[in-house]
Amino acid sequence: MNPEKAAEKVLCVPRDIVLSDHFLGFRHASDNPERLVELCKAIEEHGSFVARGECETDESLQQIIPYVVVRSTSKVLWVNRGNKGGESRLHDMISIGHGGHINEEDSEVIYGNNEAIHSLPKGILLNGALRELHEEIDIDGPFNVTFGGEVNLETNEVDRVHYGVVLFCDLWADSIAAPDSFDNGHYSDWDWSNPRDLLSNSEVNLETWSQEVLKGVYESRSREYEGAEQGNPGSNDGDS
Repeated sequence: MNPEKAAEKVLCVPRDIVLSDHFLGFRHASDNPERLVELCKAIEEHGSFVARGECETDESLQQIIPYVVVRSTSKVLWVNRGNKGGESRLHDMISIGHGGHINEEDSEVIYGNNEAIHSLPKGILLNGALRELHEEIDIDGPFNVTFGGEVNLETNEVDRVHYGVVLFCDLWADSIAAPDSFDNGHYSDWDWSNPRDLLSNSEVNLETWSQEVLKGVYESRSREYEGAEQGNPGSNDGDS
């Protein structure tokens, strides 16, 4: 990790607070309707900003990551991160999640499309999610943001210090979206695909969080991925 990244302060919550029940994989929001309130309370009461150089190796802390899935007409927007992203472990992998660390600036500033409609409590989690969405995805038109669930894996030392808050961003009819970072080389490819195709295609190199979310939502609750009933997603070269 370069010195600039190592010095960046990111939002963390003690592991024994945010993972008191020690679940693994993806947990859908409907499994605990009060979970979002609990998360926001845990962040407010126990959250702190820690330099990434410290928290990347401290398994007593969980770095809180908004993981936003953009959906339209039963499809999800995926990106291939190429080899220029900040996390080398994600290079050349397909991801349906858009987002990243929550920073100190997210305590006060709200970013994003002023037409966004959300059911999330106001605060740093929403601010961070909207900032990341604003930085990564160019959305033209209104959209809804809702809580989708959580993802926690412990397969390696990186997974053990990151905790994903899954959010769904559903585009309204006639809204369009495309990765904002595509032109500057941050992503090597992108498109809209049916979740069934992403899960069944053995040549699709899905990152582990995306695998867990797709399996947990689509395979057990396929209607979740219907998204907006009417929409007009942007496309790169057509459907996958």
